[in-house]
Amino acid sequence: MSFTVTYIVLKIFRSKEFRPAYKRLSEIRALVPRGTPLMACTATATRSIREEVVRTLEMAHHVTVSLSPNRSNIMYLVKKRTDPDTDFAELLSTLKQSLVQTPRVVVYCRTLMMCADLFSHFSYEMGDSQYFPPGAPRLSDYRLFGMFHASTPQHSKDVITADPHGVVRVVFASVAMGMGVDLRGVNMIIHYGASSSIEDYFQASGRGGRSGDQAQSIVYWKATDCPLRKAPYTTYHREVNEVRRYLENTSVCRRKLLLEYFDDSKSARPGSDPTVCCDVCATTRASQQAPRHVSTSLDPAEEAELLMNVLSCEDVDSPPDLSSEC
Repeated sequence: MSFTVTYIVLKIFRSKEFRPAYKRLSEIRALVPRGTPLMACTATATRSIREEVVRTLEMAHHVTVSLSPNRSNIMYLVKKRTDPDTDFAELLSTLKQSLVQTPRVVVYCRTLMMCADLFSHFSYEMGDSQYFPPGAPRLSDYRLFGMFHASTPQHSKDVITADPHGVVRVVFASVAMGMGVDLRGVNMIIHYGASSSIEDYFQASGRGGRSGDQAQSIVYWKATDCPLRKAPYTTYHREVNEVRRYLENTSVCRRKLLLEYFDDSKSARPGSDPTVCCDVCATTRASQQAPRHVSTSLDPAEEAELLMNVLSCEDVDSPPDLSSEC
């Protein structure tokens, strides 16, 4: 049996689990005839990562084709994380009222335990109304929310990914729901806790708004999610520091910061509509449009001068002489 290799296509996954095998990908080229075309594809990546791919695959003469990672229909927001009762009150209210009409939401969790805790919280709050239609069997196929992680049964994963207009409206997910999982119809991405890197955060955010409709990417975070580390530090610490700086920012457009991180200088500017660009732009626009009140109060020096004028009768008419006889 014989075959001819006409070209090689490699899809690059950036992950700690894949790194040992990834560094050996160039060995594949030794198995095929010299000159066989090679194409390497990856998701959104910084310039340094693209250079690493070229170096690892030993691509001496290559052409880079890249597109702007800007997703103009996604609004980026950052909020302080408190507790599930407070943070998910609005989403739970919408789910109870709208049921299967609720826009689809993905909640990315930092740990499997967090996935389970949020799932249990929603189950407790929803009660019997978590199943649709009313009176439906108490099975995952009929539940308005579900979990997607490495240990989730394949049947449950199929139920979640099968129909964007299906019963499951809220998905609690781990990083297992990453590249290769086609989840359509998502209008909101919630990161419950800070991501480990800007790349992970940006790629997960990109799962929203794929239909072209307006979408939101919201981060709920605490300072303990990504403690700052002073130099010297590893690549991991540097990535965590970048995430921390992004989350703490309150003055620069978040879209601009993200695109600058990915070396997209041409697109690194605020969106055309500040109200749906990011929370920083929306807040800035609101403050600019707020009515301005002109203060008429006097400073202490002016008040003292006015009082002295009154006492000396310099600026007021003299009172009438009431001592004269009639």
